[in-house]
Order: sequence, then structure tokens, then C-alpha cells
Amino acid sequence: MFKRLETVSQDVVIIVNGAPVPARKGANLAATLLENGVMPFRFHDISAQPRAPYCMIGKCFDCLILVDGRSNTQGCMTAVRDGMRVDTQRPCKDREA
Repeated sequence: MFKRLETVSQDVVIIVNGAPVPARKGANLAATLLENGVMPFRFHDISAQPRAPYCMIGKCFDCLILVDGRSNTQGCMTAVRDGMRVDTQRPCKDREA
């Protein structure tokens, strides 16, 4: 569904849910994850329903994801960097304190 129109070299690797994923340094994290078929980004704290980016401009907060151990990171407002560790965010009750 999300495909890059031009051919661009993949110059960094990020770790997503424990697996290496090719990416472009400085690219939008949410777009990179969508491009690589990563879904969902998080699960709703109350309903536990899967969530994924909606607006891609930082307003809806459906792209919240765990980045380098930091929860509630807006994927659409985050730039990719080499070695970044990204994990699907679980509801608060399932996260360790």
C-alpha cells in the first residue's frame, strides 16, 4: 500500500520488534514503518484496539510508538537514525513500570 516512487538507497538499519529493517537516514519514522508493513504501532490503553498513523502531521497521536525505550514517541514527528530500536507500544497495564 505504501511504496516509494523512486529508488533510494537504504543507508541505515533500524531494529523493529527485534528484526532489522532497512531505512533512509533522516526519513520519517512512521512512513518508514508503514513502507515496511509494520502494523500496528500501538494498542489503545482502554479498548486494546490496534492503532496506526492517521494524520501524519502530529495531531492525532495514533502513531505513538516505543523508540529506544521511550514510550509515547510520535512516529510521524521522528527522524530515522542508524541503530534506532523501535517496538510496538502495549497498553499501560501491560507495560512494566
